[in-house]
Amino acid sequence: MAMNSPEKELILDSHFPVWNLRPMRFVRVEDKTIHFEENVELRAIPGAFPKKIDALLKFVDCKNIKLLGKGNVLAMNKAEYTDGEWRHVIRLRGCTDVVIDNLVLRDSGGDGLTIGRSEKKLFSEKIYVSRIKSINNKRQGISIVSAQDVWIQDSEFRDTKGTFPGAGVDLEPDLQTERLVNINFENCQFANNYNAGIKIETHNLTGSSEPISVRFKDCILIDNFSRDNPKVRAEITIHSHKTDPVGGTIHFEDILVKDSNWGLLVSRKNAEGFHVYFKNVIARNICRDTGMSAIFLEVPHYKIPSSPGGFTFTDVVLEYESDVPVFRVRGTRWIPDSLKDMHGNITVKRKNQQAPLFDYINMDASDNENVDFQITKIPR
Repeated sequence: MAMNSPEKELILDSHFPVWNLRPMRFVRVEDKTIHFEENVELRAIPGAFPKKIDALLKFVDCKNIKLLGKGNVLAMNKAEYTDGEWRHVIRLRGCTDVVIDNLVLRDSGGDGLTIGRSEKKLFSEKIYVSRIKSINNKRQGISIVSAQDVWIQDSEFRDTKGTFPGAGVDLEPDLQTERLVNINFENCQFANNYNAGIKIETHNLTGSSEPISVRFKDCILIDNFSRDNPKVRAEITIHSHKTDPVGGTIHFEDILVKDSNWGLLVSRKNAEGFHVYFKNVIARNICRDTGMSAIFLEVPHYKIPSSPGGFTFTDVVLEYESDVPVFRVRGTRWIPDSLKDMHGNITVKRKNQQAPLFDYINMDASDNENVDFQITKIPR
């Protein structure tokens, strides 16, 4: 097989425009560059992926791998994968120094791209992804389970649907020993996904885990979270461990959210864990459904007193027509909860300026700790 040959540069020749593949698995392969000539496609053979863990291209403990495309399609057969959620287009397990550029990843039984650990290494690292389109995948456009030093640039994640969660991107470690360190998304679009455009789920990380560091910059979110999805809906969802959240930071900078039935953010996150920063964020034509506030914060645990919070909003603009509050904060009845560590400035543009800014449920605002907001109201 060419991947096991001494050749460093491999070319998928356009004389063979369609490569029909069974599951491809590469273990401890190093120093390979695969060039896709124009119009070459990789397609999963129907019926050839019986195992749930099959993937079109799986790389395990590989180093210095480059997949360089020209808008080439890598497609599977989503309709036939009625069981499981792991038949991914590309799966990286414990890999180092991987470049993926200018490919279309679509129609999988799982994710367009998933990045995580292997049995020998707790995380993948130095992963560079650019100009990919992840379309119509069953579980996620992209999942990052355990990784360090990841850059995702100039890419699209859309039309994910088929099984939960169904997000554009899901950052979700499975184990306390996994990590989300120096994860960067730049100039990416998340649109029309069954779940949130951006889902960050850290319930398996604790205070003893490696602190997280995640950044989204110059990204656009459009009309995510289907009405058919019964979960609590928003364009961005962020959750932590219920009692012992991981430390670190998440940054959203120069973000545009538009044309959404729901709000900007839903979070079940303790203030004591990682802090989240929103800077230069515009959410336009949101909250078209009158059931959700622009920002919804909820206690992460219903039996132990807790303090949702840990957010700073700087130059955030919220524009919407409905009368829903800017913040809805939900505590637990009969248990003393408080909102904590909330800062910044938000401009609210809506028709009814008499509509409430805050709606506290089972929580007393007088118990808030270190909460200092400046909210400016501007009529639409």
